[in-house]
Amino acid sequence: MTPRAILSGRVVDEAGDPVQSVRVQALPVTTESVPVVLTQVPNPATDDRGEFRIIGPAGKYYLQATVNSQGGGNERPEVRSDGTSEAVYATTFYPSSLRKDKAGVVEAVAGKDVSGLEIRLARQQHGGLAISGVVSGIPEGAGRPYVIMQWGDKAPMTTNGRSTTVTADGKFRFDSLQPGFFRIYAQYSDGKTTLITRMMEWTLENTEVANVELRLSPGLEVSGKLRMEGDAPGTPATKRTVKLEPMLGYSMGSLQRSGGEVDSDGMFHMTGVGPGRYKVRVEPLPDNAYIKTLEIDGRPFPDNTADLSTAVKAVNANIVISRGGVVVSGRVLDVNGERMQTNVVMIFLIKDFSDFQSIGNGTAQATPDGKYTLKSIAPGKYKLFAIDAFQMSNGMAAIDTMKDIFNRAEEVEFHEGDKITKDLKVMPKEDPNAKKK
Repeated sequence: MTPRAILSGRVVDEAGDPVQSVRVQALPVTTESVPVVLTQVPNPATDDRGEFRIIGPAGKYYLQATVNSQGGGNERPEVRSDGTSEAVYATTFYPSSLRKDKAGVVEAVAGKDVSGLEIRLARQQHGGLAISGVVSGIPEGAGRPYVIMQWGDKAPMTTNGRSTTVTADGKFRFDSLQPGFFRIYAQYSDGKTTLITRMMEWTLENTEVANVELRLSPGLEVSGKLRMEGDAPGTPATKRTVKLEPMLGYSMGSLQRSGGEVDSDGMFHMTGVGPGRYKVRVEPLPDNAYIKTLEIDGRPFPDNTADLSTAVKAVNANIVISRGGVVVSGRVLDVNGERMQTNVVMIFLIKDFSDFQSIGNGTAQATPDGKYTLKSIAPGKYKLFAIDAFQMSNGMAAIDTMKDIFNRAEEVEFHEGDKITKDLKVMPKEDPNAKKK
């Protein structure tokens, strides 16, 4: 096995004093990477001495430090009586840059500890790329809402986030932003009433976004009808629940949904739904059933993904369930076609590389006897492959490795009701046919 590399150092403020609770990430220098999570790998914040330690594969990286005030990743500077606030520490790249394109590159070496790396936090400066605007609909006499910003290198992926409290007149501003994809929304809660705004998204390159208007309102209402394909008209609906699971990067904070139970006529109703993108689930379902169609306000949404990020007040959904889901099963073999000696093998059946962000149905782990079964799969074209989790990079270089494996994986096509038996060889980490440089 290839020895891991270690990057270690500390984060300090302008005076050189250590800063605790700062999240430090190693970002691959390559610009084509797409964030992916295979297994949850803890990335602890800096300790009381400001020290951090990152373990991962060798490679070249940018080090990014993000202040996690109150342990939640949210930056909410104290607002003065005149509506101004002290410039807070911004996301800073090693050694002390607000811009990634001006940051230093750190090379992690296999089997070695690259130590003594110091990141000196820089404060936000007015000017450059920025997003600013105003929040309206604030209850009279209430406290101030806060605006949440999520961002990443490219749409629709977000890997970072922070928030800011609005000023006395409802204004907000995020300064010193990096080029990339940004999503913002505002939220207010006094413990009894929770209000939220719709989401707004941009890709920033060299332009400031100003005069953004975010209006607070109660969460969305989602109503609709659930129908089982093949059931005769008037057949009483079985008791089920429609659920909305936020896609990665669309956390709605403290907004709580209610409802979703299907009545005897197949109708359901939910309140308090925050704007965002969701995977639609229906539980329980008959054996091997799947969501065949999902329509919202008459518009079809494939792959059970409901985009409510720009919805206003109320939407109507129609869901059709089919009992003819695809079943795929077989054995998992090593690269030589022999039985695997470990069962820490993950099987993926996904349509697009970005689906790694929302692994659900279509992903399984091999059983101790080396077998796998995938059920309730919708017809369509997929990439089907297996990986040995022990051989994969869990840290800094997993992104590019997984993208390469996805591109090399076999494409398969399934039809309604198919029951397929297919043995899978574990995909090698590197392409055996690639030319060595």
